[in-house]
Amino acid sequence: MNVLQLCTKPLFAPFDGGKIAMFSIANGLHQAKHTVTQWMISTPTHPFPASIPKDYPFTIQHHFTDTRVKPWDAFINLFQGNSYNLSRFNDAAAIQQQVAWLKQNPVDIIQAESIYALTGIADLRKASKAQIILRAHNVEFLIWERMANQAQNPLKKAYLHMLSRRLKKEELDLCNACDGIVVMSDVDAEVFRKLGVHVPIEVIGIATDLSPLTSQTGLEKKQLFHLGAMDWLPNREGVEWFIHQVWPSLHAALPDWKLVLAGKNMPSEYEEMQAAGIEVKQAPDAAEFMQSEGIMIVPLLSGSGIRVKIIEGLALGRIILTTPTGLEGIPAEDGKHLFVAHKPADFLTHLSQLLTSPNLAKRISENALTFANEHFRSEVLTQRLLQFYEKISTRV
Repeated sequence: MNVLQLCTKPLFAPFDGGKIAMFSIANGLHQAKHTVTQWMISTPTHPFPASIPKDYPFTIQHHFTDTRVKPWDAFINLFQGNSYNLSRFNDAAAIQQQVAWLKQNPVDIIQAESIYALTGIADLRKASKAQIILRAHNVEFLIWERMANQAQNPLKKAYLHMLSRRLKKEELDLCNACDGIVVMSDVDAEVFRKLGVHVPIEVIGIATDLSPLTSQTGLEKKQLFHLGAMDWLPNREGVEWFIHQVWPSLHAALPDWKLVLAGKNMPSEYEEMQAAGIEVKQAPDAAEFMQSEGIMIVPLLSGSGIRVKIIEGLALGRIILTTPTGLEGIPAEDGKHLFVAHKPADFLTHLSQLLTSPNLAKRISENALTFANEHFRSEVLTQRLLQFYEKISTRV
C-alpha cells in the first residue's frame, strides 16, 4: 500500500507531541512493509532543517508556507466569514505542487495529519483517486472555544469565540469531505458524531515504543517538572495557571521542592523565577529528561485530543499529576495509573499522599507501565489503522 502523509510540520528534532504522533504512525506502517511518502509543511515556527538524518526512513516532499499572524490580514478577516486559523495554511503554491506530485505518483491513501493540511482537499480529489483520511489530533475548534471560556478580557473572549465559531463550521465541512476520520480518543469521536460528522470514525491512539531506563519513581528528586512546547497556547495557559494558582501554596508547604520547566519557545520571564523555586532547563532528549526530573505535571485547562507526553510518561513509569482536561481521551484511572487534580489544592494533596506512602508511588509506577503496554503498542495500533483503511476502501 502507498500512503501519502500530509504533515503540518517537519518531523525532526526537537520533537513535540504532534511530531511524535505523526512519525510513530508512519513508522508503524513502514515496519508493516507499506510505503509512506511524507509531505511536510514548513513554517516560520517549524522551519525545515538544513539537513536531515541519513537513515531517515521516508521519502520527503516539503514546501514553506508563511503562517505568521499578520495584523492587517487578521483585521480584514474580521469582516469576512472564513476561519483565519485555516486561511493562514491555505497556500496555493503548496496545493499546486501536491497536485502535480499526485498526478505523477498514484497512492492508495492520503492521510492528512490535521484539518490544516487539508485546505486543498477539492484539488486533491481531482488529482487522485486515493481515499482521503483525516487523522484528527484534536477537535481544533474546541481548543479555541475553551481558551475563550478561560479568557478574562471581554474583547479577547469575544474574539476567541468568533475564531472558534468560524473554525468549527469549516472543520466540520472538512471532516465530512473526507472518506474517513481517525481520532485519538473516544471523547473526540463523540464530539464529531454529535456535531453531525457522518463519515466513518475510528479511534486509534498514539503508539509509543519507549521503555524505562530506571525503576525509580521520581520522588527522591524532590521536584515537579513540565515538558512541553510553549508555542502551543494550551501549554502556556496551563503552565501559567499552575505557576500562579498552584505553585505558591505547594512551594510554601514543600520549600525544598523545585518546579522544572522545559520545552521549546520558553518565555524569557520564566528564567527569572528561580527565587520562587522555578528552574528552566533544556531537554534535548525527552525520554531521558522525563526519567531524570522527578514527578511529571500536565496542568491543561483547554485543548483537545490526547496528550502524547502523558502516554510517554506512562510508558516510562513516571508518576503523573494532571487535570481532567489532560486526561481526556486516555482511559487511565485516577489513583491507579496517575493522579487527577480537580482543583489547585489537589496537587499538594496527591503529592502528600505519595510522600507518606512510598509503596503507593511504586504501585502507581508499575500500573502505569502495564497500562501503556496494553493500550499503546505500535504493532497493535498499526494493524487497526490498516483495517480501517480496508474498511474505507471497500465501502466506497
